[in-house]
Amino acid sequence: MFDRYRAALVLSAAAAKSKDNPSEADRLGHRAVELLRSAADGGFKNPSRWKDDTFLAPLREREDFKALLAELASKSGATQSTKSKQDSDHP
Repeated sequence: MFDRYRAALVLSAAAAKSKDNPSEADRLGHRAVELLRSAADGGFKNPSRWKDDTFLAPLREREDFKALLAELASKSGATQSTKSKQDSDHP
């Protein structure tokens, strides 16, 4: 899963370098987001890190990246809410 995250970082940088070729930049950015989703599905769920990671800056304006962060944040919030409820149910 960490390898997928690192590959997404490389593709994010490549997308930024491909700004003169918008279709290539979009293709690379799309693949980077796919790899991040795969990393998240594999257990690497740290949306706050992804939101602030400077290497992922080229992806921040992408709708698919924003949607992924929102999805992970809502899952994280639901997990925290469930854990808090479970903790309060057990004295």
